[in-house]
Amino acid sequence: MKGLICREGLNPRYLAYQLRATQAAFFSIMEEAGHGTLCLRTNLWNSIRILVPSEEEQEAICCAIDERTATIGKCIGEIDEVPST
Repeated sequence: MKGLICREGLNPRYLAYQLRATQAAFFSIMEEAGHGTLCLRTNLWNSIRILVPSEEEQEAICCAIDERTATIGKCIGEIDEVPST
């Protein structure tokens, strides 16, 4: 388990979305520890690059993702409400 602290100018929500979007890159560099558990060594974090736009753009990206996620959730909720035949 790793803990991350965002540097100044990096929106934590934006970082979380970026990490989810780049998870394949993380999986490709994970190593198997001696006891069989996969781990991501701290020094390997530096090999993963993410784009960091301005704070305003980060916030706009997060809001757009949140809005679309809420819309999808609402649609799924409406599907669940349809009576089965």
